[in-house]
Amino acid sequence: MTVPTPVSHKPRTLTLPEREKLVEEFAKRYRSGESIRVIAESVGRPYGTVHRWLAEAGVQMRPRGGSRQKPMPASAVVGVGGC
Repeated sequence: MTVPTPVSHKPRTLTLPEREKLVEEFAKRYRSGESIRVIAESVGRPYGTVHRWLAEAGVQMRPRGGSRQKPMPASAVVGVGGC
């Protein structure tokens, strides 16, 4: 009977050039609208690590909560009032 080898869930430690290349890719993806959570899940890294790397790279962070659209003014609503 063979004993299963334990699976490590910790991501491999990166070299500095590997990390720099990865952060550059993350920055491009984040600036194009992808969320930190989606980026992190796609590469198997924790959310906090990806967030920290982007912040350390000087990436301008978006406000929390996704896009917030302004409510439509009542005057723009069709069919309101008597015409």
